[in-house]
Amino acid sequence: MKYFLLFSFSIIGFYLKAQTAFFYDPNFQYFNVFNENQIVKTEILPIIDADCGEDYVAYIRNNNRFIIYTQGELMDLNLTNPRIFAKDNLLAYFVDQQLWVLENSKPRLLDRWAVDDFAIGDDILCFTNSFDKFYVYQEDSIYTA
Repeated sequence: MKYFLLFSFSIIGFYLKAQTAFFYDPNFQYFNVFNENQIVKTEILPIIDADCGEDYVAYIRNNNRFIIYTQGELMDLNLTNPRIFAKDNLLAYFVDQQLWVLENSKPRLLDRWAVDDFAIGDDILCFTNSFDKFYVYQEDSIYTA
């Protein structure tokens, strides 16, 4: 049985090598993140919401603070209650009419007056702003349509 579990964990580790995941410890309700082949206990109190992509985990702490865990670091963005939209290669979050993305492990403001009705894919984001301009964000660039 011990060898079967070792084999199972090695197969799971092979498939999760380039992935990121999060889970709760069932005994203590700790919030754990699996990133860069290691498990890190990031929160000791229950969290409100979480989502992940290929190389990040975005979550909201129990005090409503928005946190991003990427490349082995916790980033506290000093934001409260954003709406999170996570895909494999793209993280977008919307707070107070501002639309932000995680670009190269750093937050980037796309528009200060964005309308909260937008479309997001794995690596493309389409949105309009309050001035009825339509934008497409793809591969670290913004295009006006």
